[in-house]
This record gives sequence, C-alpha cells and structure tokens, in this order.
Amino acid sequence: MAYTTRWGDGVRLLLAALLLAVLSGCGWRLAGSGLDQKPLGDVYLQGVQPVVSTLTQSYAGVSDATKRARGTGGAGTSGILANTLGFTKGTSVRDKPDDAELHIVMLADVTQRRILALSGAGRVRELELVLNVRFAVRDKGVYIIPANDIQFRQTVSYDDSLVLSKEAEISALIESMQQDAATQILRRIYAIRK
Repeated sequence: MAYTTRWGDGVRLLLAALLLAVLSGCGWRLAGSGLDQKPLGDVYLQGVQPVVSTLTQSYAGVSDATKRARGTGGAGTSGILANTLGFTKGTSVRDKPDDAELHIVMLADVTQRRILALSGAGRVRELELVLNVRFAVRDKGVYIIPANDIQFRQTVSYDDSLVLSKEAEISALIESMQQDAATQILRRIYAIRK
C-alpha cells in the first residue's frame, strides 16, 4: 500500500504551480467556445422565421425577428444569433437599422426532412435532416460578406413506436445544427473584421 508524506504533497503542489506558470506564460489557455469574442459594436439583425419542410407540410413566414428572437425558444438560427450577440461584451443588438453600423441579414433558414430508408412494410427507418442558412453582412453600408450559404446534414434513425422520443431527438439535433450555423456566421464575421 502506497502512502504519501507531507513532503511529497508539497513537491507535487510546487510542480503543479510551476507547470501552471509555464503554461500561462507561453499563452496557453482553455479552448472555450472557439470564438474570439471581440466587440462588434452596434448590430442590427434582420432575421427570418425558420421554415420547416417535410413531405406533407410546409410552414413559411418571413418577418423581422430582432424583437421576437430575444429569449424565445424555437426562433431558429436568427434567435440563437441574437442571444449570442446579446451576451457578447461590447456588442448590442439594435431594433432599428439606422442605429447600427453592422447589419447581419438572414436571408433563409430552412430545415428539411428527407426519407433515406424505408422498412419492408413501407415505414420510415432513417431520416436525413438538412439545415440551409443563407446570410449576408454589411458594415457601414458595404457588403463585407455577400450572400453566403451554410449547410448542415444529420442522419437520424426513426421508429414509429418511439414517436415522441424520436421527435424530441430530431428537435435537439435541429437546434444543435442552428447553434453551429450561428457560430459559423460569427466566426466568418470575426475573421473579416480583424
């Protein structure tokens, strides 16, 4: 049976502190969200309502999502983007386009469900979720990012006997893809506005 003495604990603590000092001195830090959250100043977000299309239904509506997007679930990529910008230091989301220098224009936020596989009885076994987001960014009236597309795909198995749990899984996957799209948009803005 191994045991440590007080002297051994003190040496370990000293080595850990020395390692921490060396790592912090060379610029190493935890990865975090991966975004260099630089202040963007005043931002106007012109959003769209998310469109969900399946084989049988299509819901569409386009409006200014700036007011609706804050703090509400299900507002799509625009809502996630507005919430993320709202928590970024030195950045404020404005309600009027004249009050902001940077305009993020969401042109499309479309989620599609496609059937990939059917069972022998003709029931859906596998679905593909596709998120298409189209956006553009203007800084002081000049397009710094012209109309640009982001697309995410996710495959999910489906079972008719587990409809509620599978629908919850699909909703979580769609929200995760929308979060990834919002992060991609911010990364592109940060890369151009260095």
